[in-house]
Formats: sequence, structure tokens, C-alpha cells
Amino acid sequence: MSRIGTADTRSMAHDSELDRLTAMLGQCLGRIDESAYRVQQVGDGADGAALESLLEEEMATLNELVTGVVDAIEPSEQCEVRPILAREVDACLAKVGMPIVVRMQLAPKLGPVRCAGNQLASAMQRALALATGRMRAGDELAIHARDEGETVVVEFECNGGKRDRNVHQRAITLCEFVAGFGGHCKVDVDEQKRLLIALELPKTTVFGDR
Repeated sequence: MSRIGTADTRSMAHDSELDRLTAMLGQCLGRIDESAYRVQQVGDGADGAALESLLEEEMATLNELVTGVVDAIEPSEQCEVRPILAREVDACLAKVGMPIVVRMQLAPKLGPVRCAGNQLASAMQRALALATGRMRAGDELAIHARDEGETVVVEFECNGGKRDRNVHQRAITLCEFVAGFGGHCKVDVDEQKRLLIALELPKTTVFGDR
């Protein structure tokens, strides 16, 4: 009994530490996003230099937190994309404060991805925030997810909406975060001003290997 209790205690402590690091990571991403936006607004000058210095400090903190989260995750940890994506889309719609059209097309089979659930949730939250942050009432957000063998690809695409010349700069933290657990993030704006965010997430197994 004592052995089981000790194992449970260690598991709870591990989960608690991972949750703490993830929460700090989310706060850091928010501060970096705000600082980057203010640097763009202020431009050159003393205020701009001070903000850039603060931004560099936050980026250093981000790197430390990403390392801490990755180190805290056991190699065997994995999660399913479908339930986490559905939950984060619902949470985003509750926060956005305006009617938008959401169209989701998910492949019937999506393999488990190699990261913790709260890591994937953080990446989804950030991608959704970037997408909906440029949208107006009535705009459409299309979400696609498919299995590509060794990766699961999740794409967020929204139409024109508000102009955001700094979207690539604002997406840097998301790209670095996804890279931290072995994934890849692409951000692009086409000639029609449609924004595309593609998350390429590493799988734990390939369907053909099962």
C-alpha cells in the first residue's frame, strides 16, 4: 500500500509541476505578444529600446520555460487531438464575443501525438487566438485535421478580416513552442489576405505499424 501511495504522490507532484510550468509558459507567451505589439507601435527611440530589452528578457524566460516543460514530460506521454481541439474551439468561441462561422473537417482517424495534453491545448489556444484576433462578426474559420503518417496536421484558416501586418511576428512564440515538443508550425497570409496556420504534430505511432 505504501508503495502505491508513494507512486501516486510522485505522479501528482509531476502533474502539478507540469501544470505550473505550462501556466507560466502561457503567461510568458501573453507578455511577449503584448511587448512585441507595443514595440511595433512605439518604433525607434528610448521607449522602443526599453521595450525591446524587455522583450529579449521575456524571450530568454520563454526558452527556459520551454526547456523545463519538455524535461518534465515523460517520453511515453501522448494525447489525442480530437477531444482537445473540440474543447479549445468551444472555449475560444465563448471568449470571442461575436458571431463567427466555424467549419470543422476532421479525418476519421487521427493518431495520438507525442506531447502532453496541456502542451497541445496551449498550442491550440494560441493558434485560435491568432486566427480569431483578426476576424470580424460573420467571418469564417475553417479547421482541418488529417493524418499524414508520422504527423497529424491541424490547419486553421480564416478569411480577410482585420489587417494585421505583424501576424508573422506575433506567431513566432507559437512556432517556437510547437518546435519545443518536436512539431512544426507554418503561418502564411495569401493574396486574398486569408490567414493559414498549420500545426504539424509528431505522432507516437504510425497506423501501419499497429
